[in-house]
Amino acid sequence: MAERRDLMSEAQQAIYTAIIEQTKQLDRANGQSVTAEAVKNLAEAYAWATYGNQPH
Repeated sequence: MAERRDLMSEAQQAIYTAIIEQTKQLDRANGQSVTAEAVKNLAEAYAWATYGNQPH
């Protein structure tokens, strides 16, 4: 169980880091829709990884 939590925590951190990086790209791209879609998808992934039992 502890190993699963560690993996979940690592996944959440990786997704969170990707969200931050994509947000920086969004700022540089003046809100380009592809980058905005990537941020939205990463946010959904983070929500799923954090609250997997909730509909997203």
